[in-house]
Amino acid sequence: MSEQKEECFIIMPITTPESMTEKYRDGEKHFKHVLECLFIPAIEKAGYKPIPPKAEGSDLIQAEIIKNLETAAIVLCDVSCLNPNVFFEFGIRTSLNKPVCIVKGELTKTVPFDTSILNHKEYKSTLEPWHLEDEIAIISAHLTASAERSKGENSLWKFFGFKSEAEPYKVEAGTDGKLDYLTMQIDQLQKKIDDQSHNYRRPAPWQSDLLKRTVPGTAHHSAKSLAGDTMIGPTSDMTG
Repeated sequence: MSEQKEECFIIMPITTPESMTEKYRDGEKHFKHVLECLFIPAIEKAGYKPIPPKAEGSDLIQAEIIKNLETAAIVLCDVSCLNPNVFFEFGIRTSLNKPVCIVKGELTKTVPFDTSILNHKEYKSTLEPWHLEDEIAIISAHLTASAERSKGENSLWKFFGFKSEAEPYKVEAGTDGKLDYLTMQIDQLQKKIDDQSHNYRRPAPWQSDLLKRTVPGTAHHSAKSLAGDTMIGPTSDMTG
């Protein structure tokens, strides 16, 4: 039986921002190609089991992401396009004081100051086949070096002098947790309904009058309205 490999969770953009689709040769499918053609082969070359940034089946995507951030031996973080979700996940991983390996495509010129102090590698976003083998080797070597240099810890802790690690939630997920999640979803739905209600435009006076004269059961509904007197504004001479 082969030895089970340690896992490498991948944090990266899932979709390509509209502002960048024209800059990437493969457009909106760019990061799908980066994942399949560059990251997964590089991680496997480094001896890890790649965990792509998605959940399968009925698992909640958020719960699966948090679990992977907690348990993966190393995280490969692509900060290309400065995606907010990527930095949110990077922050969670950092709070747990666990190692991260940072990369970016060459079209992302700068990274935030607090991550730029970490060693990161740049890859060629064109993914040209005559360069791809070298790119895979570079990312693989960077991943291995990051893991060895970190010694199981997050390098940002050394630079900023962090002292208290975040602790994963220890209670097993059960009915209470699921009810809390459903309650949160219902609250969000209620907020959307309330927002739409506040934005509801009351009918204009002439619309209210028309409604009263044409809808059965209203105070102003009369035989005259049933006879067809539902015109709005001045009457016109139809005999012309």
